[in-house]
Amino acid sequence: MDKVSLYLQRARLIDSIRLSLRSSSPESSLVSILHSPALDSFVVNNALRSAPSPESALSLVEVLKTVSNFSHNQQTLHTLAKILAKSGQTGKLRTLINAINAGKFTNVARVSFMDRMRWFALAGDLDEVASVWDEWRTSQKRPCSESYNIVMGLFAKNGSDTEAVTVFRRMID
Repeated sequence: MDKVSLYLQRARLIDSIRLSLRSSSPESSLVSILHSPALDSFVVNNALRSAPSPESALSLVEVLKTVSNFSHNQQTLHTLAKILAKSGQTGKLRTLINAINAGKFTNVARVSFMDRMRWFALAGDLDEVASVWDEWRTSQKRPCSESYNIVMGLFAKNGSDTEAVTVFRRMID
């Protein structure tokens, strides 16, 4: 199969999944679609990104559990984490991160402090971001400047300007 044929086959499969997720009973139609030999992490990643809602993306993930020849990789799980973060589902996000870090998914690296901070910041969870940032600072001497920016940005967004300035001074020091 040449590259153009593969691209078109994947595009049709992604579109079929997307349309199924928009239907009134996506689970029943998804089962047959997901048993396609063209199903791979690229298809799943793009189908998750194009899901009409966080609930439909989670529905896709649930149905994928029944597909024996599919296993998640770094990209599909990070896309799922971002969907959970955008929808403010921090409990499910925390559960996913813990599962990844516990090694539940083969060949998927632990979630970095920076990714955890980005996702919880996207969810607007200042407490969780601060917790991850504190954990990072106690395990390593110097978090990156982007981590300081995330914390300062969340403090400023929440109207805690004094705390934002304090973090800025800490970064300078």
